[in-house]
Amino acid sequence: MASSGQDVAALFTQYGRVLRLVFTDALHQHLAQRGIHRKHRVLTAEIIQVHMGRPRFFLNTSTVGRAPIIMVGPTAAGRFLVVPLVPTNRQGDWEPVTAYEANRHHLARYHGRQQ
Repeated sequence: MASSGQDVAALFTQYGRVLRLVFTDALHQHLAQRGIHRKHRVLTAEIIQVHMGRPRFFLNTSTVGRAPIIMVGPTAAGRFLVVPLVPTNRQGDWEPVTAYEANRHHLARYHGRQQ
């Protein structure tokens, strides 16, 4: 998958910009199960902080998973997270499917540097 801003813009045109996050029981269970690994120890409050802060959105280049975009940004404490998102059936509502600490590749994309 390419990672151009125009492709993210097309998704936003179709499903709406990320106005609200929809947290499901499945996400809470997933975060609890994955929380044994430090990079996956993420609170929903941190996901909200990323969304309310300075997030950037990119196409999800992962070959696994169903989320077409990722939200990348800092928490209030400065921890950078990656949050894969799927659109819901309501315009502007997106569902986080997981969350984890950003790696160097994600940070480079966030700061506009190619790696």
